[in-house]
Formats: sequence, C-alpha cells, structure tokens
Amino acid sequence: MQLLGFFLLQMFIVVTYAQISLIIRDYFLYKKVTRVVGFSCGDVEDDFHTMKLLNDIGISTAIRPAGLQVDLLRYLRTDWTLGVFVDVRCPNQNVSGIFDEASAHHMFDYSYNWLILGSNRSHSVDTLNDTSFSIVTDLAILLPDESDYILYDVYNLCKIRGSALNVTKLGTWQKDGGLVITLTGSKIARRRNFRGLRAISIGIVLHRPENMSLVDYLEGDSYEVMDNWPKFGHTMLSHVGDMFNFTLDVMEHTRWEKNDSVGPVMNTLKRGEADLGYYPSILTIERYGYARVILPQWPTRTCFMFRTIPEMKMKPWIILKPFAVDTWYMIIVIVVVTVLLLSFILKLEHAEDYGYSISALITVAALCQQGVPTFTDQTASRIAFIQITVFGLLVYNYYSAAIVSARLNEPLQKMNDSLYSLIRSKMPLAAEMNIFFDFLLRNPRPEVQYFKRYWNRIPESKRFLTIEEGVERMKKGGFAYHADPDDIYPTISHAFDKQMICQLTEVHLLAPSELGLWTNHKSQFHEISKIGLIKISTSGLRRREIRRRMAMKPYCPTDELFVSSITIYEAAPILILLLFGMLISLIVLAMEYLIFHVTSSKPTKLDIKSHKKNKILLSQDKRAFKGKKNVFVVPQASSLFHKALLTK
Repeated sequence: MQLLGFFLLQMFIVVTYAQISLIIRDYFLYKKVTRVVGFSCGDVEDDFHTMKLLNDIGISTAIRPAGLQVDLLRYLRTDWTLGVFVDVRCPNQNVSGIFDEASAHHMFDYSYNWLILGSNRSHSVDTLNDTSFSIVTDLAILLPDESDYILYDVYNLCKIRGSALNVTKLGTWQKDGGLVITLTGSKIARRRNFRGLRAISIGIVLHRPENMSLVDYLEGDSYEVMDNWPKFGHTMLSHVGDMFNFTLDVMEHTRWEKNDSVGPVMNTLKRGEADLGYYPSILTIERYGYARVILPQWPTRTCFMFRTIPEMKMKPWIILKPFAVDTWYMIIVIVVVTVLLLSFILKLEHAEDYGYSISALITVAALCQQGVPTFTDQTASRIAFIQITVFGLLVYNYYSAAIVSARLNEPLQKMNDSLYSLIRSKMPLAAEMNIFFDFLLRNPRPEVQYFKRYWNRIPESKRFLTIEEGVERMKKGGFAYHADPDDIYPTISHAFDKQMICQLTEVHLLAPSELGLWTNHKSQFHEISKIGLIKISTSGLRRREIRRRMAMKPYCPTDELFVSSITIYEAAPILILLLFGMLISLIVLAMEYLIFHVTSSKPTKLDIKSHKKNKILLSQDKRAFKGKKNVFVVPQASSLFHKALLTK
C-alpha cells in the first residue's frame, strides 16, 4: 500500500510539473517574447521538457537552478523584451536574492516580463522586492487553485513615496481551456491613479520675492518677466500630476557654484533627493550620467544683441552707384556723339566759336543743369541745344531718383550669426549675470571655445551688467550685450524706437534648441511623466504654455521706411569731388594768369611811320569837331567786345 501511495504521489508531481511547463509556454506565447530565462528548482527532466516546449514555438530558452550564484546583470541583460520565470517553491533555496539584485539593476520595466511560480500567495509576495516596481512593471504570480491555476497581476506605483503593493487577478489556466486572461487593456490606463502620492520636484529659482511662497510664485502671473524656465517646467509637471493624480512638493536652488559643471538640479537628482526636475536643462552627455531626460520641452536660445547702424566708412564709389556700368558707358558715348554733332553744326552756321572745347563745355553744362549760351539764331543749333537740355534733364532726374531710392531701400548689412565675426568686429562685450552663463562656455564647439578665450581676456569688472545698463549702452550703438531673449525683450520693447528695433542683430552663444525636463535614474514617475508630456504636447497645451511664458520679440515694421540724416561718410565722396573740381579750376586759373602775364610783359615794336600818321589824323579830327559839344570819339573795338556791349 505504501508503495502504491508513493507511486501515485510521483505521478501527481510529474503531471503537475508537466502542467507548469505548459503554463510557462502559454504565458510567454501570450506575451510574444522571443527569449526566456528561467530559474528552476534544478530538476533536469522538467527543465528539459520546458525548454523543448518553448523551443518548439520558436522561443530560445536558458534555465538555471535558482540556488546557484549567478551574475544576474550579465545573465538578464537585454536590448529586446525578455521573459523571466522564477520558481519560488524550491525547498531550502533562497530566491529572494534574485529579486534584490533585479531591483538594484531596475529590471522591472518594459524590457522584462516576469512569471513567478508559487504555491502560496503570502509566501510568494513576501519573496518579492518591490522597491523598483513602477506603473510599467509586468509581473504575474501563478498559484494553484484545486485542479486549475490562477494568475495575479502584481505592481507597486512608488514604494519610496508610500504606495502599497497591489495584487489583482490577471486570469486563469485550465487543462482543457488553457490560458484565459481576464484583465485586459493597457497597464497605464489600469494603474493611472496614483492616489495622491507626493512626488518631490527640484528647480532653480532666482527672483522669488521673500514674502511669497514658492508654489504661489511658480503658479502666479504677476512676475512673468523673470524665471520663465522653472515656471514653465512646473506648469507642465503639474498638468502631468493632474492626469495621474499625484501632487508635487516643490524645492528650489538659488545659486549655481562656479565649478559645478552639471548644475545643482542634476546633483540633487543623482542623490535621489528628488523625483523630478522642473527646471528645463540643456541635454548633454555628462548629464545623462546624473539623471534621465523625460522629453525636450522648452525652446530656448541665448545671444549677443547689438544695433547694426550704417557703416562708419567712406564709400568713394557711391556717386557712381545709381547707374550700372553699361549705363555709364552709354551716357559717355552719347556725350561724345553730341559734342561732335554740336561742333559740326556750329561750324556749318559760321559761328564765331565752334571748337570741340566749347561744344564739350555746353554738353557738360547741360548735364549739370547749368544752362547753355546762345551763339547763333539758326534753327539747327537751337534744336541741338534743346536736345542737349532735355538729355541732361532726364539724366539728372534719373540720377537723383536713383540716389534717393537707393538710400531709402538700402538693406542693413547685418553681421553673420557667428561668434568669429563678433570677435573680429572688436565690439565691446558684456553679459547678463546669469546663473548658467559659465555652463554655456563649456560647450565643446570650436566656435564657443574660441570665444571663451577672448571672453577670459576681458577684465572681470567689465564682463557683467544689469539688463537696464546693457540696453542703455546698446541704444548708443557699437556695443553687444548677452542675455536670455525672454529676459531682455520686454526692456528692449520699451526702450527702443521702431528704427532701433529693426536694427537689432543677434549672434547666438546657445544655438536654438530645446531644453529637457529630467527625473532621477530610479524614479517611478519617469514613464508617466513621458506619457503625460506627450499627451500635453499633442493636445496643444504645451504650445499655449510656451506662448504664455515666452517673451515676444519686438516687432519691426518692415513696410515702413525710416529716414535718417546723411552722415559725413555718405557726403564725403561728393564733397571730395567738389573740392577736386575747385582745385582743378584754381590750377587752370593760375595757368591762364601766368600765360597772360608772360605774353603781356613782352616789349612791342611800334611802327614810327604809322604812329606819325595816326597823330596827324588825330589832329585833323580835333579841328573838324572843334566847337561841337557832346561828341565822344572811341577807338574801334573788337567785334566780340562790340557784341557784348550791344547785348541786352
């Protein structure tokens, strides 16, 4: 009889383990995993049977005795979803070490599907280490129920913040019906209620008034100008808290040590003193070792700002700029042809002076709107003069209109968005005393490192100014000031006029990028924060909050024209041309005077006979008019002088 009882017991055990192998196969087939690692009680036949069932459906399997010492991190490391089953029914074997090490290496996330084979619910639950359990934990406990089996879904939202272990019936397994899962749907949707857990969030706040609480300051609208970054981050995480029913306990840092390369928020998250960081921070490789980024959320940039004013250099060729080169060539050709035709016409009309010089002088005078003299009453020459006058009038008006239009529509030659160009400009520099300015200079980009060496040569007392002082120096021109646009734009809008705003130029130190919100590496709030922020972004709340917190760039009316006085640099080429013409005139005058003086100082040989004859004629004329009154005799004048006297 005893032998029969022992035989029946052995048969029951064999059937039971055969059923367990079938359950393992069905469960991981339902989970759609391709690799399974098991920790069994060490029965070779049962392990072989389990491996055969899993291999037959295409799942690679490895099974080890639960009591053996094993490097769990090396054994369970995976880049794909991995199924893990642990048999906690083994006598005299401590399997809790497996769960302790798995919790230490955060192996209860999306990458692992756990199945616990137990015989008693309380014993199976007590074996677990739920320290790193979270909302995404996928762990089921298999317990016998007479001839069937029941599976329980086990998770803990956040043990370190006071959450309790939750055990819910997942499904059943029957010999005839197989695996039946009754708890369906998304794990996130089923577990989203955090029941008012309090998560700790940390950030950097610099301008909070002493008489105002941190929560009121971050959520209020009365101090919108400063601390926009932490206000935005706190608002976004508060929306996540409303979606998953948890509360934020906010903490603040008010300073950033100069030698701190990652910032106080990252150090706090690494120490595990906070779950979330509401201060958006730049994504760097170094920071990934301190915390986990949730998602990039806050668009930002920092830049040096200055006014681009008209260049303080003389442009000698500006007087030729209104006409293109081929236009100037055509004008010269027409002038030459006009000079030749005018000289030919005057010669045919027997004008007293018909040389090329007088024709050229007349044409140039017409082009300069100086008028033309009248040498003849003939029709041909008058028509020529009218043609020259009209030609000069057209050229003069086109030239004037082109000058005015070019000056009104000339675009500002703004500097390239390059720190190299900013340094080459030799412009005085200063920056806002910002908490993260030294961190920006640690950027490994060659451009930033080149600027850092230049910046370190500036005396310490001249490096930083307040926003008000920086804007006042920017108004005067020739000065570049670095600040966060969200901080400086409101001041610029009030201090600058429209023309100054349109002259505003920016050279970026921090290129346009998006700052991320962070959690610590062990935070159970990471996944729900990521899911919540994605929903917030797709619903438009993030865009609305950005517009609310981000300062608007001062508006430049591009359809308006701004007229300014002509500077000496613009007028210098014309003044130089005038002085050059006056100098040429003086030189010609001096040459004419010298020639006249030389020719008039030569001795004249007088014909004595002619002189005597003129003397006799003069005495006869005196006798003939003797006694007559009001008679004046003048010598014979030249024809040109005579014509000048008779001209009205």
